Amino acid sequence: MKKFIVPSLVSIFFITLLACTNLSSAEPASVNTANQSIGNKDTIITKVIKAYGGEKLSSLRSFRIEDKNMETYPGQGFTPDYTDFWDTRSIIQLDLIDKRGDFETWGDQYGRILHFRGITTQDSAISIDYWNQTFENVSEFTFYQRHGGNIRFSDTLLAYELAKATNKSEYLGTVNYRGMPHHHIQLEMPESPPLSLYVGMQDFMIKRMHRILPTLEVFYLFDNHAQKNGISFAKDFRFFYDSDFILSTVKREIFVNKLTNDAFTAENAVKVAPEAFDNSEAIVNKLSDNAYHLGTENFSAFVDAGDHIIGIGGYGGLKDRFEAYQKEVSNNKPLRYQVVTHHHTDHMEGLSEAYALGATLVMSENIVDNVKDVVDGLSDERIITYENQDTFGPIELHEVSTSHSEFNTVTYIPEAKALFQADHYGGFLANGPSPATRSSYSLKQELDKLNLDIEKILSVHSGKVETWSDYASSMSQYDPNPCRLNRPICAN
Repeated sequence: MKKFIVPSLVSIFFITLLACTNLSSAEPASVNTANQSIGNKDTIITKVIKAYGGEKLSSLRSFRIEDKNMETYPGQGFTPDYTDFWDTRSIIQLDLIDKRGDFETWGDQYGRILHFRGITTQDSAISIDYWNQTFENVSEFTFYQRHGGNIRFSDTLLAYELAKATNKSEYLGTVNYRGMPHHHIQLEMPESPPLSLYVGMQDFMIKRMHRILPTLEVFYLFDNHAQKNGISFAKDFRFFYDSDFILSTVKREIFVNKLTNDAFTAENAVKVAPEAFDNSEAIVNKLSDNAYHLGTENFSAFVDAGDHIIGIGGYGGLKDRFEAYQKEVSNNKPLRYQVVTHHHTDHMEGLSEAYALGATLVMSENIVDNVKDVVDGLSDERIITYENQDTFGPIELHEVSTSHSEFNTVTYIPEAKALFQADHYGGFLANGPSPATRSSYSLKQELDKLNLDIEKILSVHSGKVETWSDYASSMSQYDPNPCRLNRPICAN
């Protein structure tokens, strides 16, 4: 199974569809033509720069991009039946002279608001979380580390980088793309693998860029070019990880040498983020005589059912967590059953490990096909399904529908008065409960209907065992306002 990698900082970004484009990881074959030799490099690059504005491009002082997008993450949809999309917006502002950057994103993921901003100046960098109205200082940074990704989202900024790096760039001849020959240029950009540009033979517009990373290839597609203030840009942008479509612009606007008044400045209302709970070292939580919650970074629960063990939570690294549990309790009872929390692919990466250990997989009847897609050779004899709710030995299984996913299995452990859930509530703060989100609030609404005697909330993504009283207190303060501090990116 291929592991899907979520883009850094963008919390909300990217995917595209282009059936006629070959998105294999192999480089398309170049066409060796006598009249397109390496000696034409300067001429061709000069034509690209001219097509994008010539001197106006080379002398840019600042550049602003405002996008409205449709985005998805493969394997992360609300329903198990198909991958769906959500609305995102972004504002990229770059001071190209003093190397300052300001990148803000806002997205509504089925009611879960993701609103972040990164500001970089010559001597400092911060990351802002507007939902929680907090910020963190970034200790190590450069302009290209923080904003190289923003530059790669824009064909105009790629052309600007090409104008600065003509001597370091290479002309690789022509290459077939969409059934037509294109110029093939390799661009060297600071702190990035080489960038491969496909340029139109007639209009000299950048139509595609890709770069090769250690585990995957990333594709950027540009189309429907226009001009504003003498600067060319693609109105349509699409983004892929390998063959996975991540984002497509619905509307793109550019602003030449025109930044917003608040660029590079954070509001006084955002405060320093509170101390985070440390999950970097192994954590073992004994919940009761027969129940444990443990892991490093990601966590599972294990319950002793007499002559066997039941595992809960299928994140990758499950085998290591199970072995750590066996060492902690000094027994070698087999992992006979493994409970699946929901259909999101990152929460199924450990299921093959459980299956190899001999476990039968226990899940909602609504996600069987999704599990079969990721566990090779899974037989029907090694699947147990339930509907709505069921008692399974020393645990109770309850299916709840929340804003995060249509079918979630939450597991109640009566002996420990503990409830294990995935993705809704993290327990990420060292002191006090985590702020309420749409996901955690919708989970609380569903749990209230079950009338369970819960004292502890357990998470896949944190080793902190949160008390029910702290969790409930946080949910009572839930504020559904999707646009904190009335930021322009989401004000209307």
